[in-house]
Amino acid sequence: MADRIAKALPAGGCRVLEVGCGEGGVVAYLRERRPDATCFGLDFSQEKVAFLSRHCPQTLPVCGDALSLPFETGTFDAVVYRDVLHHVNWARE
Repeated sequence: MADRIAKALPAGGCRVLEVGCGEGGVVAYLRERRPDATCFGLDFSQEKVAFLSRHCPQTLPVCGDALSLPFETGTFDAVVYRDVLHHVNWARE
């Protein structure tokens, strides 16, 4: 999957967000394949964000909620998620 994403990204400095990045497997792979890309990893877990910060320093880690993204519309050229939806609390108060 990540290889397809890397090939599909526009050339020349694209911006990618991985929602529910965990330890950053997808964004780390994308950075290897596309060093011109700016990659952000969003996770709800501060521990996962701290891990990403330590082990993938070329990725920009963000702690936040997938249902309330802390970015403006149009910030990214691509948004990816993998194994995330079953972690989302869909109940709204």
